[in-house]
Amino acid sequence: MFLPSGSADQVEVVAPELGSGQGIVVIDTILPDDFLLLKSIVESDNPCQYKGRVIYVKTLVSSYPWPDPFLFENKFYFNENCEWFESPFALNGII
Repeated sequence: MFLPSGSADQVEVVAPELGSGQGIVVIDTILPDDFLLLKSIVESDNPCQYKGRVIYVKTLVSSYPWPDPFLFENKFYFNENCEWFESPFALNGII
């Protein structure tokens, strides 16, 4: 969800948080909230906050230059020792 703050002429869009806990988060960047979530993850100054997390990227919009390793759709990504890695496994559209 977009969470505007400030006056009407200065709207700030706040990205949703990945949250804590266990489980795999499915991200579909066609959806605005998911786009902002993945963008906030890849642009984070502190990737250690996602240590041990796994995400599944269902789609990647082509209008944004996603950095390595976030290059493929229908792909699992995991954060190990404060660094994101592409998983060798994919669900090929099952999710």
